[in-house]
Parts: sequence; structure tokens; C-alpha cells
Amino acid sequence: MRVMIAEDELISRKMLQSMLTEWGYQVVVAADGREAWRVLQEPDAPRIALLDWTMPEMDGVEICRRLRERQTPTPTFVILISARTATADIVTGLESGAHEYITKPFDAAELRARLRVAQTVTELQESVAMHSQVLLAMKEQVALIDEQGVVMFTNHAFDAMFGFAPGEQIGRPIVLFDELSSAEHAKRLGEIVSSVEQSGVWSSDICHTRADGSSFWTEAQVSRVLVSGKVSYVVVQQDITQRRLAEEQTASLREQLAHGSRLTTLGHMAAGLAHEINQPLAALRLYATAVEDMVATLDVPDLLDCVKRIDQQSLRAAEIMRRMRNFANLGSNKREEIEINRLIQEVLAILEHEFKRGRVRVDVRLAKDAPCIRCDAIQIQQVLVNLIRNAVEAMNDTEFDDRVLTIEASVENEQVSVRISDAGCGIDPDKMDTLFKPFRSSKASGMGIGLSICRTIVEAHGGSISVEPNAPRGTTFNFAIPLAEPARTA
Repeated sequence: MRVMIAEDELISRKMLQSMLTEWGYQVVVAADGREAWRVLQEPDAPRIALLDWTMPEMDGVEICRRLRERQTPTPTFVILISARTATADIVTGLESGAHEYITKPFDAAELRARLRVAQTVTELQESVAMHSQVLLAMKEQVALIDEQGVVMFTNHAFDAMFGFAPGEQIGRPIVLFDELSSAEHAKRLGEIVSSVEQSGVWSSDICHTRADGSSFWTEAQVSRVLVSGKVSYVVVQQDITQRRLAEEQTASLREQLAHGSRLTTLGHMAAGLAHEINQPLAALRLYATAVEDMVATLDVPDLLDCVKRIDQQSLRAAEIMRRMRNFANLGSNKREEIEINRLIQEVLAILEHEFKRGRVRVDVRLAKDAPCIRCDAIQIQQVLVNLIRNAVEAMNDTEFDDRVLTIEASVENEQVSVRISDAGCGIDPDKMDTLFKPFRSSKASGMGIGLSICRTIVEAHGGSISVEPNAPRGTTFNFAIPLAEPARTA
């Protein structure tokens, strides 16, 4: 270990240097107080200093005072050497900041013993400083509290977690559960202490609120320690906000997958049901045709008209069931050329009952010249169904007379564009950027995957989808798919 000797008298300086070198210390010498002060300010300054009280330029007591004012984590251990033996002088030297005081002439054995004490204290200081720096630099939030729950120490991560300045929480009651009142918090803290005393450790996930109002989750652990012979408790917390979010998303994904599986099963059931219903509908049409032939020979116009209506409605029911069966079946992923107008009309037929139930008036503007796109028809119909249903639901709180759904198809820049506009409540501007991301639903019962699926389907067809607000209210969704044959619109 390096030791500085500050002594202006040459013989005493040489004698001290010889002894300390023989004892295994690395010695740095200074012939006056100013040189000693310069050495002690260097980054790698000796950790132990032997200072003569009386020196030119600056005496040892003044150096002690300056070192005390500097307040470093690892202060220099000072042994003040002086011929002054009066009690008042010894007190003055120690109060100035010296750790030890030796009077001249001194005994070599005494000096060596005091140097050993100085080395032990210095090594302990360095160890404490190292551990303190490690604690301060840890990303985990660490705090030390006494038996009353008053904070004795916090590291930087703990202070930053709650938005406090370093050390600002020291001397205050710790707050682990910010939603509890002071009395409830004290009771809860007492329960935690009891648990620690019984099992040695307590741990739990806790939701906190920062000073700025934002919330986050931590995994907290409390354990018992002895500090200066007194019972204290170490609180270690780790931010697990991202882990909690990932767990919630995983759980939500499992629910969506289970729901999707049920929907797939329901689709198969619907297809089978449509097939079964088609058979009695076909029979009904046959009987209606037979009755129509028999009634035609009679002069009963009203009865003939009634039979014709039965035939027409059974035909209409069969067509609806065909469309439902096609939509319920899984897409074959086979793409073919198909008119966009036809896809729109079939979807409108499927959703006709929803328009009536929601008292929504539909304004349809089909594309001119019947443009075609190359697509998986079932997938594009799914996009149309999702967007149209969203538009209808958005108008639940709109006055009945204002519930107008506008669907417009057109050809723009070699693409077929479909615009679906409603007069509903609109979309929060803050949610526009995340609208097409999965699990981001504005509806209480929504899964948050409908628009994400729409975007995936449209982009898989080489197209794009966008959204914009309407004035004074409502929203317009627009998706575009490349034309199958651009020359058709020339």
C-alpha cells in the first residue's frame, strides 16, 4: 500500500522513509505542506498520509481540514505527527480531520501498529465504497429500510424508478403500495415484516405509479439484514413491465386462437347446415312449381301470385344459403379474376339483415365498366364484411336518420379502390397509428384482430389499406387492389 510522508525536516523524513520501506510500504515523500496537498489531490493519491503538524507553506492541520471538506467515498487516512503533547493540541488535531495522533519522539513499534490499523480501515473503506458503487449502478432497484419502514439507503435505479432525485427518499417512509392510505400501508408493511421473520423472505409482483402518473410493474423481494447491530430490511425490485405485457399478450393470443378455432368449427357447421337446408328448399321449389302449374288452369289470380311469390322467396333463400356456404368455407387460396362489383353485391346480400336491424341506409356506388381483380374471393369478402360491420357498429349511437353507410368502388391508378364510409363516432386520433396492429381494439368486446387481418389480406394481394376521418363525423376506410387487366378500363 502507498503511504505519503510529509515532513520538512530532512533527517526525520529519511528515517521514516527507511522504516516504512522496510515494512513493505510504497513511500511517497513531500518536503512541505503545499507539495503534500498537491500529491493528495492526484487521482492515484496514497491512501495513508503521515503529516507533520508544523511545515512551511501549509501545516498538517490545514491539510486535514481540506481533506475533511472534500468528503470523498474513500477518504485519506491521516496520522498527524507532532511534538505537541498538550491535550488541547491533540483534540485540535483530531477535530481538524486527523484519524490518529502520534507525538514526537515516537516509538517505531507504535507507529507500525497504527499503520496496520490505518491499512485495515482503508481496505474496509475501499471495500465498502466498491460495494456501494455496485449497488448504486445495479439496474435492480435497491433500498434499505429500518424496522419502522423509514428509508436509509436507495440506489440510483430505485430513485429513478419513482422519479425522485438521488437520495431524496432517505428519511421518508417507504412506499411500496401507492394505492393504499398511510394506515393501510403501515398495516401491509407490518404483514410483510412478519412474513420475512417467519420465512426469511417475502416476494410479490407490485403495480406502481410514478410521479408523472405512469404505471409500471415490479417483482419485489424483502429480506432481513443486520446493520450496525440493528434489524433492517433490504427491498430489491426489478421492473417486469415488459414481461407482464408479454404474458398478457400471450394469454390474449391463446384466447384468440381458441376463439378462432371455434369460429372455424362454426364455419364448417354453417356450411353443412346450408347444404342441409338447401335440400328442403329445393323440394319446396319443386312443390311450388307443381302448384303453380295446377293453379294456372284456374281463374284465381291472387292464388297464382301467392304461389309465384313462394317460388321466388325459396329461390332467394337458396341463393343466400349458397353465399353463406361459400363465405363460411375456408379460402382455397386459389386466385381468380372476379368483378369487384359482384363481390360487393354478394356481401351486401349476406349482411342485409344487419342493415335492417341497425336501421342503416346503404348507398352503393359500383364501379363503372365492371373492373376485375385477381384475388381469393373469400378473403376479399372477409375484408368487406369486417369493414362494413365495423362501420355499422360505429353508428349505434348515431341518430336513425343519419345512419348512412356509403360504399363506393372505382378505378384509380390501375387499381380498384373500395371506400367504405360511415357517419359514426369516429376514431381517436391517438389510436390511428396503431389501428391495424393486432390486439388493438376500440370496442369493449372486440378481439383487436379484425383490422389486422384485413391489412394482411389486402397487402398479400399487392394492395394497401388506409383510414381517414370524415367531417363532421365518421370514418372512411379505403383499400385498393391491382386490376387484373388494366386494359379493360381504357
